[in-house]
Amino acid sequence: MAILVIRNGKVAVMQNETQLNGEKIPGDLDSWQQFSTDPNIILKYSYGLLSERSATLYHTHPPVAAAIEKHTEYAIGPGLVFRSQPDWTILGMTKERAKEWGMLFQKLVHYAFLELNFYEKHSALFRTGLIQGDSLLLFDRKDPVDGLPFDLIDAGGDQINWEKSDDLGSGNRAILGVQTDSLLRRKGLYLVDSTAPVAF
Repeated sequence: MAILVIRNGKVAVMQNETQLNGEKIPGDLDSWQQFSTDPNIILKYSYGLLSERSATLYHTHPPVAAAIEKHTEYAIGPGLVFRSQPDWTILGMTKERAKEWGMLFQKLVHYAFLELNFYEKHSALFRTGLIQGDSLLLFDRKDPVDGLPFDLIDAGGDQINWEKSDDLGSGNRAILGVQTDSLLRRKGLYLVDSTAPVAF
């Protein structure tokens, strides 16, 4: 892969090899330095950059992309299909009746997943999580689509407003864009373009 860096109309750097560290052009990551005794400081103050560089590495280095794609295909493929296996003894049914009921329920779930485009979103979320370290699944209940109660909206980890980290009072706080209560239970996420958290 040939990389040319042109400054003031002149070629400053020319390189004919693959970048292995997520740089789009040589020198992009030269300023990536954190000096602190706190081991969390590099994550806390470089979270956005880490996500960006992870995504860049995926798009610029074929072995990384191949590893992520292979793991995604092996783990879930185009998306996990729901399989119904009801316990006929708990339901008080005969074994044959429970099997018929389970197959009907499985078909209904499969139909709903197709309507919500769940399989493709499942695969995209899994892949995004591998690339950037996290991913979001939002349930949008505004304006139901085709009478369905909600829609599944997937978004990459770069949608999290990781700079939102402070004490919100009343035992609530936000760390790296994730709102938690006094027991550190997650309550919501701050997105990049939102002033209030999206509740779980």
